[in-house]
Amino acid sequence: MIIPPYDVIPPEKREIFYGRDPYNFIHLELGREQPQDTLEDNRYTRAADTLRRWWQEGMLIRDEEPGFYYYAQEFQLPKRDLLMPDNATPQRLRRESFLCRVRLETLGWGSIFPHEQTLSKPKEDRLLLMKACGANLSPILAMYEDRRREVRTAFANAVQRPPALDVTDDDGVRHQMWRVTDSRILARVCEAFHPLSLYLLDGHHRYETALAYRDWRRQTDSAAEEAAFDYVLMCLTATDDRGLVVLPTHRLVFGLEPSRFRDLLACAGEFFFHQACSSSEELVAGMFEGRKRRVIGVVQTSGYHLLTLKEPLVRDGTFAPPLQEPYGKLDIAILHALVLDRLLKISQEDQREQRSLSYVKGVDQVFEGVRSGRFQAGFLLNPTPVSTVRAFAEARAFMPQKSTYFYPKVAAGPVFYEF
Repeated sequence: MIIPPYDVIPPEKREIFYGRDPYNFIHLELGREQPQDTLEDNRYTRAADTLRRWWQEGMLIRDEEPGFYYYAQEFQLPKRDLLMPDNATPQRLRRESFLCRVRLETLGWGSIFPHEQTLSKPKEDRLLLMKACGANLSPILAMYEDRRREVRTAFANAVQRPPALDVTDDDGVRHQMWRVTDSRILARVCEAFHPLSLYLLDGHHRYETALAYRDWRRQTDSAAEEAAFDYVLMCLTATDDRGLVVLPTHRLVFGLEPSRFRDLLACAGEFFFHQACSSSEELVAGMFEGRKRRVIGVVQTSGYHLLTLKEPLVRDGTFAPPLQEPYGKLDIAILHALVLDRLLKISQEDQREQRSLSYVKGVDQVFEGVRSGRFQAGFLLNPTPVSTVRAFAEARAFMPQKSTYFYPKVAAGPVFYEF
């Protein structure tokens, strides 16, 4: 019944979810478009009709008292996607978090900080769905600092009983949830959060959509101090949680004039040390060994190459953004500024609009994409550390698109927030 967030569901997976169960959450979160769609009958209105029908049929349960949902996800560390060598010991991790509603505020000017910019099209899509359903259907993932473990200690006794939800998804991730309504626990958690900031991890488009929905509702509704639409559903996890894993998102390039690649490696020598690799496995091993340096893997039909940044460039003003220090420490920013923009002449606008540029999570997708001829080149990246995400957020600096892929994804379906 549960699914990942809408933006990581490919078309073929959506069809699998559709065929699995008439009450699968895909029918709300990511409905099908039909050729005969109109303003009165479309995937947003059909989602709203489905939601009303599920309420009428008793398929949904409304919580009648305040509470949190404590949420644990157990999963196998995806070694290959983290560019780890095959002989690395596999790990099974557990990420703990809790679901609650958070009062909306303008990003970066209060206690909620973003780290990436958003695009208008996904926000338009989510806003139409939110207006039709009158609900926040999938939680936004954010992190908080819990140095003294006050928040996690408060929940300790609540999770001693069997969970209300215990399911394993198609990726082998086990999802468990506990409903927490003890007023003493709620008070302790709320008190612990008074001085804390939140750092958005996954769901920037959904957060800005919730802000737009709030502003839209305020035009017609009296702005009560505690209006439901002043809040958004979030999943909060601690910055030092061992299960807070960031996967890299690699780049594939297509549709450029072949001449742009002719002297790519030679020209890259101005900024990088170059090492040719004899195989894809040697390249992956080199990426893993160089994860504490600024390294980029290059995949072409002609071979594999490892580029290591010449460190003085980090400090000499090469980077255009005014906050030079965060960008100089981010592999993805270096790739976009020096390789994609400066060497391959893919403008920043084309990068934002994904012209000539595609994003994939799996390292083998890069190798296969180039090998098949569908892409001219691929660029491998190491994961972005969580500490770097926080540094960008606190500096009010934005990472390039698709800089992070937090794994596992927070499930959509078990809990949603109706306005």
